[in-house]
Amino acid sequence: MKSNMELPSAMRTAFAVCSALAAILQTLAVLISYDPTANYFERGAILPTLAVCLAIAGIVCGTIAARMTNTETLNDSPFSKQIAIPYAAIGFLLTAIVLPLNASAERMTLTLVASVFSVLAALFHILSCIPSIREKHTSVICFLGFAAIIGCILSMAYFYFDVSVEMNAPLKVAVQMGLITAMLGYVGELRYLLGQPMPRTYLTVLSWSISVGALSAIAVPIAMIAKKLPRVDYAVGGLLVLCIATTQILRMRTLLSTPSTEDTATANDADGKDLT
Repeated sequence: MKSNMELPSAMRTAFAVCSALAAILQTLAVLISYDPTANYFERGAILPTLAVCLAIAGIVCGTIAARMTNTETLNDSPFSKQIAIPYAAIGFLLTAIVLPLNASAERMTLTLVASVFSVLAALFHILSCIPSIREKHTSVICFLGFAAIIGCILSMAYFYFDVSVEMNAPLKVAVQMGLITAMLGYVGELRYLLGQPMPRTYLTVLSWSISVGALSAIAVPIAMIAKKLPRVDYAVGGLLVLCIATTQILRMRTLLSTPSTEDTATANDADGKDLT
């Protein structure tokens, strides 16, 4: 029984290490071997290849850990029972502001619609982080959750239809892939809000989103700062992926915490308040 518990834990550790290393190596690759005139990595560059391999390894380890997780040891929800910081809301609000300021005339309608849904997505994260609102207004939260998915789709379309950057430019593709996998995480969250959770599947898609997001979350903003990809809209796209991934990591940690641990902490807080 002990070995059965240790293997998922080891796989989760490997997932975390691989994802972190993927983010680090991708950032180093941008600084060392990204050609800003062509928007590609230099031919034969090994760092971006290693980063992708580590991201794939993170996906594999995260998937194995998720499929082997005993659902009875999980919390009943990925949402914290205490008020949390809505990191992803920051990313969506930045997206709503920055993308319209940088969009071409041909993409302005798409961008404005994307901004509207990004604001709704920010509201989803703000309101879902407040337990009392989440519990009393579940239907509204679910609606806003669907808006977050659409916001990711439209933001991804913004980058996809940007003809000023090559279609298969690696950083452009990395941002789009980060947004695609982020949407899967929202689907899992909505299932919890609708009372139809799939814990193992949710943990699986979170590992995909975090590992894939590692390839753009830090590297793309750094690319703008280092003038490798001097586009603030792409930097904000990377920051959006980073903010969503940060929120997903917190969701994963909450879900993996045992119910007794969280309940004990809540009870201790209440006892402390009573004593004062």
